[in-house]
Amino acid sequence: MDLYTTIMASEELGITPAAVRRLVKNGRLQATKMAGTLLFEPASIHRLQRSSRAPGRIWSSKTAWAALEVLNGGQTKLIDQPRRSRLTRQLRSMESADLHRLARNHSLVRRFSAGPRFRSALAGFLVPTGVSSIAQDTVAGRFGLVGVLDEDRLEGYWTGSVESLLDQIPLASDESGGVMVRFVDDPELISGTVGSDAVIALDLMDSDDVRERGAGRDTLQRIIDNA
Repeated sequence: MDLYTTIMASEELGITPAAVRRLVKNGRLQATKMAGTLLFEPASIHRLQRSSRAPGRIWSSKTAWAALEVLNGGQTKLIDQPRRSRLTRQLRSMESADLHRLARNHSLVRRFSAGPRFRSALAGFLVPTGVSSIAQDTVAGRFGLVGVLDEDRLEGYWTGSVESLLDQIPLASDESGGVMVRFVDDPELISGTVGSDAVIALDLMDSDDVRERGAGRDTLQRIIDNA
């Protein structure tokens, strides 16, 4: 697979090379550095393009999780009452694609490759979401995804930094790898709603699989429409 240089990535995304480097610095775009040159897998560029098509200012992590708590049960203590009322009204008129983009700061996503032994060990540390959640037939049935999970994939939340995870389990950074870890600094943010259909649906929208993305999008839209 041909890799993109910084110039190629900037042309594909329609931004300056400096803006591409900022995306790498703030964690929104994963890159490999070889001989002092940043290189990007096309999949990472395409994921960023999919998440950048809706208008509006990107929410903070706290606001994103507050929105997910509202969708999950209507209540949240992460933000005050006036902001909660405004957020609830905003959600009721929102498309799932808009929410996916606005809430992208709910976690820092990193992809890795890992063999069966390390995947098994890592599964014990992560709170499952996305593709790992549909390993349960009851969950997969609600999303119309029974029997589609690839055993080589793993997705879940880790509370803490990237470094704190790698200190526990050595993983190789790999933008096309089957292990997706979602890093969240504050455990209180995810405690009320992680594992809910709203979170699973939002995270499925990051899948490279068209069917899984569609299932996440449609399920999240139903949740929004019923909020």
